[in-house]
Amino acid sequence: MCLRFRLRKPISILSALLTLRALNGVVFACSGPHVDELIEKNHSIVNAYGLVTILIFVAIIAIYFVQGRTGIFIILLALLVGFFHPIWYYGGGGGDCGQSFVKLTKYVTMGLGGIFLLQMMLWQFRRRARKRKFNVSAST
Repeated sequence: MCLRFRLRKPISILSALLTLRALNGVVFACSGPHVDELIEKNHSIVNAYGLVTILIFVAIIAIYFVQGRTGIFIILLALLVGFFHPIWYYGGGGGDCGQSFVKLTKYVTMGLGGIFLLQMMLWQFRRRARKRKFNVSAST
């Protein structure tokens, strides 16, 4: 009975620690001698991804006008996703020196890239459908 209690406590502590690790990931405290460099590095990463995101958004708008102003839903979706980009509200980095902002900026940029690819695919499908429709009506 006593041995059973001794084994149960370390196993429950270990399982709690593993659960916390699996759910939360790694969060670093923002303190120490090299904090300013880490914050500045994370700030430059967020800004670089922000530039890429802005370029993707400009490409989405350009394709919207090239298509003949069809697909306003894609523009609204891109605006919604772009609203969550950390470049708009990145401050001092928070308690983890900006690590969470760096992770979020990657996901938002990939999301906008996916929206851009979706828009390109829909554009190509529409062009092919118009060509087929034109070829069918021209042959009859």
